[in-house]
Amino acid sequence: MSLARRGRRMDEMPEIIVGLWTQETFAYRGQSFEIPEIRLLPRPQQKPHPPIWLAGGAGPKGASRHITLRPGYSPLPSIRRAARLGQGLMTAYRSAPGSDMSCILETRELLAKEMEQAGREPGAVTFAHHDHVHIDLDPTRDRLAAVLQRFTHNRFEEMAPIYLMGHPDDLVPLFQARIDAGIDEVTFNFMTQDPGQLELFMTRIRPHLRPRA
Repeated sequence: MSLARRGRRMDEMPEIIVGLWTQETFAYRGQSFEIPEIRLLPRPQQKPHPPIWLAGGAGPKGASRHITLRPGYSPLPSIRRAARLGQGLMTAYRSAPGSDMSCILETRELLAKEMEQAGREPGAVTFAHHDHVHIDLDPTRDRLAAVLQRFTHNRFEEMAPIYLMGHPDDLVPLFQARIDAGIDEVTFNFMTQDPGQLELFMTRIRPHLRPRA
């Protein structure tokens, strides 16, 4: 599928979702999708509708082999789409390896320009970021590698630098770097099903995070 066709499909998808969420009955005819008149039940209680977060933004070249190495790839289409919709833009863990926030800052700058051109006020678009997290009070390489092996088939050497894995004292500055770089909401999933991970985050990391200046 060409980038242009993929872009048209992505432009139409939010329109369809919002239409289904907000209208009693909904029909759609676009360049990529044609939907006969249908009804979605139950519709969301949240008004006017739940927020829509679009994935995208700048990333290190090669960080995602099927995206950032694709000929003609640019972060601008997803950023412009988020600015036009006035919803949310979410960057991925690969865009923030370790404490390197350069791609986050680049995306933030591009988003601000696109929002201005779209006539959006600052703050009209939620700027979010998603990470994979594992907290360990004794983070030896073997312990972290065992967790990673159960979570992904990718190699430890490839993923450890971009996942948030380690002791709380080491993870606090990484979370803070994302906040200071302009992220409004940091979302993450724990890499194990251990409920103690949430307690560790709330007691050993969250109290040490501060709003950005």
